[in-house]
Amino acid sequence: MRSRPLVLALASLLLAGSAPALDLSFGMRAAQDRLAPLTVTFTSPFPADADVTWDFGDGTSTRGGSPAHTFWTPGAYRVTVTVNSDGRRYTGAMDVQVRDAGPEQARVVLLLGLGEGRAVFSEAGSRVYAPAQPRWTLNGRPVTGSPVTVPDGQNVVRLDLPGRTGTVSREVRFTSGKLGGNAAFEAEVLRLTNDARARGYDCAAKRFGGGPVRGPLRRNANLDVAARAQSAGMAFGGYFDHVSALDGSAPGDRARASGYAWTKVAENIAGGQKTPQEVVTGWLQSPGHCRNIMGDYEEIGLSYVTRDGTTYGTYWTQVFGNR
Repeated sequence: MRSRPLVLALASLLLAGSAPALDLSFGMRAAQDRLAPLTVTFTSPFPADADVTWDFGDGTSTRGGSPAHTFWTPGAYRVTVTVNSDGRRYTGAMDVQVRDAGPEQARVVLLLGLGEGRAVFSEAGSRVYAPAQPRWTLNGRPVTGSPVTVPDGQNVVRLDLPGRTGTVSREVRFTSGKLGGNAAFEAEVLRLTNDARARGYDCAAKRFGGGPVRGPLRRNANLDVAARAQSAGMAFGGYFDHVSALDGSAPGDRARASGYAWTKVAENIAGGQKTPQEVVTGWLQSPGHCRNIMGDYEEIGLSYVTRDGTTYGTYWTQVFGNR
């Protein structure tokens, strides 16, 4: 799965009242799909002491060299920049087209299993065409801050998100409770995974050697949160799937909700295995899981949880990512 890739654009500055272009350009970075709401980062080589003013064409403006700006509604915007430097005035313009992404909607991503009854509620994947402050309730009571302490048993979380045309809402029911874990098991999964990468495991031949040699994966705390949420979700929700039966989130949603700004992400899951060796061997014997382990990734999150009375008893997750 891939995030919204970036598109770059450049424009030249003109000396006011003159035709020749200045030998400087300013640019923008934004998601390639250009869907609203669209955040654009403008880049410039302007001197540090220059007086720079940006008019974004939506009734707002700012000053400074390289601003980031969110266009909340679909439409065509003419962005102009004025630079005063060394007694001269330069101007430039760039067109930004923002596409309609569809109806406003609220989405909830649950990051469960963070220990001591804690959880994170995220509105990642929601879409509203106006600046909005999310309003959360847990079991009918307002909650603020993150993470949130969640009582054991059945719970209902609700998100209300003010949009341009009204408030959009989403409720998610979920179970919380005690989970077991083993940090040494997670560390051993990482060691075995990096060993396979270093020894060039061949996913087609299902043997060590012959495949591409990959560098070691670095463990990432945000991806750990995403992996933990997936293992805990399966343990609490009674499902075994990359798409959560609790909130409908996919691996990329959980990674983004954890704060990991990914360009590429993948996930391996397993259930019922008793040891790290058993689970990593099983993944390496499965072509799709093996391709993730041997893929061109740089970071990883890991989770192993246990819960009595569940279908598999043990739940393992790897989340691979690049930023």
